[in-house]
Amino acid sequence: MPLKKKVTVTTHKAKDSYIPKIRGKLRTWAANLDTQIAIEGPTLGLSTTDVSDLQTELTDYIDAETALDAAKLAVKNASATVKSTKKTMIASVRPKVGLMKKSAAYTKAVGETLGIEGITHEVALATYKPKLGKTSLENNLVHIKFTKGAAEAMDVYARLKGAADWTLVGSKIKYTPFIDNRLLAVAGVAEIREYKMHGVYGDHEIGLDSDILTIPYGGGTAGSTTGGIVGGNTPAVTG
Repeated sequence: MPLKKKVTVTTHKAKDSYIPKIRGKLRTWAANLDTQIAIEGPTLGLSTTDVSDLQTELTDYIDAETALDAAKLAVKNASATVKSTKKTMIASVRPKVGLMKKSAAYTKAVGETLGIEGITHEVALATYKPKLGKTSLENNLVHIKFTKGAAEAMDVYARLKGAADWTLVGSKIKYTPFIDNRLLAVAGVAEIREYKMHGVYGDHEIGLDSDILTIPYGGGTAGSTTGGIVGGNTPAVTG
């Protein structure tokens, strides 16, 4: 059996296909070929029928790409409209449903007819864990969004990073976001705060602690107002 020759070259030039693989480039290439084939095709051996058939196929492809772009834009615009109208609808529905449920004439049967009775399902309180969402700094105060799930409210704990003990800074918070209105531990000295939440059902904490959030906090700027209740959502806190 003859031995294979050892390859000594280190590079090799390979020619790519003349038909582009990228969609945007392919459409431009097709449009150019559609124009130029009528000029150059007959001199290079294509019949009038060959040129005509090829132009039809190129045009069909270009039109299909254009239609796809239009459809994608329509879907994008429709999705944005759905998102906007959904947000407006839900914001309008919730307070009106709340008003109806407070009516003396309201019954569970009426609620089921309207579709405004929530589905009941069993929740293992021992393994319940709060979900914390987006955090932000607004009006120089820390805002933390959360999802209650099966819990009725949240107890919120905080500490400075590196500290051993947690301090209850918000008790039975029912509405998201929780807003921490505490001042800096040391005036003028930025700090790193850690937060966690624990679900509350009735008068008792349930389940597991949430994951811990770490948030840098630099305090308010000169002349800003800190402390006090913001929007009536978060009670005065201590720490």
